[in-house]
Amino acid sequence: EIIILAASAFIGLPSFYIVNPSELAVVTMICRPVKIILNPIQDSNSEALTDRLRKKYEAEGITVSTGAGLRVKIPYIQKAEKLERRLLRWNGYPEQIPTKDKKYIWGDSTARWYIEDPLQFLRSVSTEERAHAQLDDIIDATTRNSITSRDLLEIVRTEDRQMQVAEEELQETIQVGKVKEG
Repeated sequence: EIIILAASAFIGLPSFYIVNPSELAVVTMICRPVKIILNPIQDSNSEALTDRLRKKYEAEGITVSTGAGLRVKIPYIQKAEKLERRLLRWNGYPEQIPTKDKKYIWGDSTARWYIEDPLQFLRSVSTEERAHAQLDDIIDATTRNSITSRDLLEIVRTEDRQMQVAEEELQETIQVGKVKEG
């Protein structure tokens, strides 16, 4: 009896995994993705996102499902990689940056981001730490370029007016930050 119970625990426990409401998951079998579990933020775009990802990955034979809870996988063959669904925080390092008119100011950047497509995230950066390293490069460089291309008076405001940012500059910044889908 004890041997049967031990064997059942050895085989049965690794068969289950839990996806919390604040998580996304990608199930892989021998390093190949077979299932994506989404917990999209409930808004008007959540169904469209799920449908878009389902269509994107069904050609690869990957199942896309939604919802938190207890899930089943093949023990020791499949692995569930969990990722954070909630809004993530990135903070840059405060640094002195010269303005266009050669005056130095302290610049400190912060950003909020989230993972929309967990498989694309794993394929492109693989971990949150690597994503933060890429954000370090992209956002710090963009902040530095934005400050060095303006005079101090243009950056520091003394009145409550809207800051003028060229539409082209804003679009360029957004495009630099996007991960190219393969």
